[in-house]
Amino acid sequence: MRIAIIGAGHVGTTLGTGWTASGHEVSYGTRAPGSVRAAVDGAEVVVLATPWAGVDSALDEAGDFAG
Repeated sequence: MRIAIIGAGHVGTTLGTGWTASGHEVSYGTRAPGSVRAAVDGAEVVVLATPWAGVDSALDEAGDFAG
């Protein structure tokens, strides 16, 4: 499964490490420009693992989830 994790802090990397060890393809969206959109493109599952203060900007950068 292709999983995008928005946030690469303690929670995001812990989840990603476990899912990678289980054979899933994991990409991370970080604060770097374009990173969140790149991680979300093609993902089957998107996990939001940001501090509350970063939710709005992370979702804005992720774009439309339709389709």
